[in-house]
Amino acid sequence: MLQFKIDTKETFVHIVVTDSQLDEKLADALLEQIKATANNGSNNYLIDLSGCPVATQNGLEQLAKIHEEIYEGQHSFVVTGLSPAIINLAKSTELDQVLNICPTEIEAIDIISMEILERDLFGEEES
Repeated sequence: MLQFKIDTKETFVHIVVTDSQLDEKLADALLEQIKATANNGSNNYLIDLSGCPVATQNGLEQLAKIHEEIYEGQHSFVVTGLSPAIINLAKSTELDQVLNICPTEIEAIDIISMEILERDLFGEEES
């Protein structure tokens, strides 16, 4: 079964998770997909979980690790489309403080655009 739909945009890669549960195995597959797309343009990611209603704690923790790796590499990683169950799990484990969560895709795109702009501006100041 297809686990992701991928659409490479000019400034980010839009990945829609099509599996019913975000667990550690799915998060690992997502990381592999990200590594595969990293050489094809943008290294900024919008992860849409609207088609994935549930998550395990391990899956969410793995997603947070991917988030941290992407940001350490000076790129963006924004998650949108979280179900109430995933939002509650994120809050109960305090992963909502780690993950960059947006309520809508438009807001997620805006955050990615702003972060790219900030990196460009700060990069010019350091030069």
